Amino acid sequence: MVMKYAKTLSIVVLSLLFVLPIAIAAGEFSVQVEPVKSKIDTKGEAVFDVVITNLALKGQKQFRLYTLSYPSWDIATDPLENPIILSVQPGTEVSRRIYVKSLDVKQIGHYVVDLNVRDVATDERITVNMDISVVSKEGTVGQYVPTVIADVDMPEEIDPRTELPITVHLSNQNILDYPNITVILKSDAFERSITTSLDPDEQKEVSLKTGLDPLLPPGEERIDLSLVVGNKVITGPLTGILRVLPYAEIRVVEKKESAFIKSKTYEFATNIPQYDEQIKIPIEGFANLFTNAVPKAKVATDGKSKYLVFTPSLESGNMRIRTTTNYLPLVFIIALAILAALLYSVYRSPISAVKSAGSVEKKGGGLTRMKVILVLKNRSNKAVEKIVVHEQVPNMVEVDAEVSLGTLPPTKILRHQARGSIIQWEIGNLDPSEERVLEYRIRSTLSIIGDFTILPSAIRYSLNKKERVTHSNSVVA
Repeated sequence: MVMKYAKTLSIVVLSLLFVLPIAIAAGEFSVQVEPVKSKIDTKGEAVFDVVITNLALKGQKQFRLYTLSYPSWDIATDPLENPIILSVQPGTEVSRRIYVKSLDVKQIGHYVVDLNVRDVATDERITVNMDISVVSKEGTVGQYVPTVIADVDMPEEIDPRTELPITVHLSNQNILDYPNITVILKSDAFERSITTSLDPDEQKEVSLKTGLDPLLPPGEERIDLSLVVGNKVITGPLTGILRVLPYAEIRVVEKKESAFIKSKTYEFATNIPQYDEQIKIPIEGFANLFTNAVPKAKVATDGKSKYLVFTPSLESGNMRIRTTTNYLPLVFIIALAILAALLYSVYRSPISAVKSAGSVEKKGGGLTRMKVILVLKNRSNKAVEKIVVHEQVPNMVEVDAEVSLGTLPPTKILRHQARGSIIQWEIGNLDPSEERVLEYRIRSTLSIIGDFTILPSAIRYSLNKKERVTHSNSVVA
């Protein structure tokens, strides 16, 4: 943003400047300011005619007139209107006389007072400068009126966390020598001044940087520029607008990592008053299962991304968040799983015994015949010796001696009145990965209603000259 402020170039130039009308057009309206009386003393009142033209093809427009040069200057109408509102029909123009009163101007010199015309409906604004010369009641014969042009360069908008760079271009328009001229920049957010010298007809640049309050809320910040020699203001105060940008940012301020524990400290900062949006921190994969946050957070998913979500609790626009991801429980679970697998591989039975039922026959809704199959397999890398299988069959059924081709017939079938039938197979040895299939059939003269259970088989064997026992599963038919 460039703010241009000027003192009088010369009496001749100023005379021309003060009598020429100034016209500026925007999208749907234009503003023209015609000076009626622009030379006043410190207690006088300047007069300007303002002409507003509604360029729209249809629709009446209302325009508000105001100045940002207050409290040094104020504008008024006769009769008094507050606020000053002009209604303009489409394709027509309206003129209003404006009286500009100095409220806090005590020095002679050239002043620029802004007049802002704003479309009430669209908020579109045109700013026109009204040039006013404050002269001595006794006149200026035999003396020079201080005349310095000030041209200020600074950004139109700024993040308040950064420094504001300002360059002031000074141009001495007459033969006065200023060994000490002070440039004062003042706003509600800061006040800075810098003193320099200015030779006759000299042009000079003065640069400075000023820090802003990081919590400065977003909006328009008014900045006044004044040039002071001794105790007298020779230019200004002149006004410009700086737009303060909003921000809301979270960043990592501390990070600690070890083999299995990671912790981060975040700082959230914003200059937005009453900030109420959720604060999000991205989190990867299943890390949320092992992450603890202070303050407490919820886990949210947005597409394929996961976030820790916090409700803002700000103190002076800031909030600290700490997250700790501890993978030790996961490491402990994996270690236990590996240990369990190792123990199982060491202590599990080298013989797998899987029992199943087949060829089930039913009569009258009940079981009458069934085939039972037991598959033995050596799943170790060593031979298993002296394998003997014992099978107990309930006494409500009878065992057929008939076996299928390719299966090993029982060595013994013993019948006990109370315990039922006991079937025994003497397998001998099983080499690694070798398999045996045992089979027998049962029948019942009466139909068995409901579930019928065959108990697990007991398999005795010798491994590394040690006697051991394992069991198969049971079968329910």
